[in-house]
Amino acid sequence: MVQVRAEGKHLPISPRKLRLAADVVRGKKLSEALTVLDHLPQKGAKILRKVVVSASANATNNFSLSEDSLFLTQVIINEGARYKRLDYSHGARFNGGMIKRRRSHLKVVLEEKEEKTVKTKESKDKKAPISAQKKKIKPKKTVTKKESKK
Repeated sequence: MVQVRAEGKHLPISPRKLRLAADVVRGKKLSEALTVLDHLPQKGAKILRKVVVSASANATNNFSLSEDSLFLTQVIINEGARYKRLDYSHGARFNGGMIKRRRSHLKVVLEEKEEKTVKTKESKDKKAPISAQKKKIKPKKTVTKKESKK
């Protein structure tokens, strides 16, 4: 299993908002994830899509993998540096408020997996193992004191 990574750093969106889009596509097939990200209305979906496309380009160009077999195994979002500045319109009289512009780091990991095939049922001629067969257990006969004296 080959893992392909792509990172986006210092992205101009808060991690909380970016996680909304990431939770939707985590664990999905690459083609399915890209179509979902195209139709999500959040700003984070557009940013996440760029990093996912970059990861798929890394997979095809650097590792010569086909896009049909790629899945999003990990989408990790961490908090980046905060840009802080004073704003005197926030806070009481002489106490200026802090504005924190949050940034985020994004890491996408793609992995190649084979799709599962559905197996057909085997013929009924073969016997199932004993554990799978229904065991018929007869209840033990209980002996009372009266019956034992006779």
